[in-house]
Amino acid sequence: MSSLTYFNATLPCRRCSHVGTAWIPSGLGSHGATYHVGDCPGDDIPPVDFEDTSFRVQPVEPNGSIHLLLSWTCESCGAETFAEVVFADGCVRSIEAVELDPQTLSRLHYIAKRLDDMLQAIVGESLYDGPDLRPDWLARLRSALELGRRW
Repeated sequence: MSSLTYFNATLPCRRCSHVGTAWIPSGLGSHGATYHVGDCPGDDIPPVDFEDTSFRVQPVEPNGSIHLLLSWTCESCGAETFAEVVFADGCVRSIEAVELDPQTLSRLHYIAKRLDDMLQAIVGESLYDGPDLRPDWLARLRSALELGRRW
């Protein structure tokens, strides 16, 4: 994985409501490509990339879709906002602006590791115990979201 892979869509900013082009960076893939809804990355994004670049929230059902949480920066107000990218049958099926709340968390399979600062702000403390991810990071995130904490 040498180059960033981007997902591109027209999305509304959840902060300022501006509808514009969202460039959503990820650590997936190795070609430095940009993908849109309907594109099929094929071998560029193997399943192991999700495990290597993300925190796993829940296992993916066999032949099921993969829901990944990433973030993007609004071109109008500069706010960093969450985006959910859904993969099915090896293709990008949807890219949506989302709020990270209990409902969103319940359908996610992965959260990009690069979002750890945003997650820590929601939880109110580090997700790490020294160099290692806390074993209860997900329970703490879920609890914070249920208490109404948001990014």
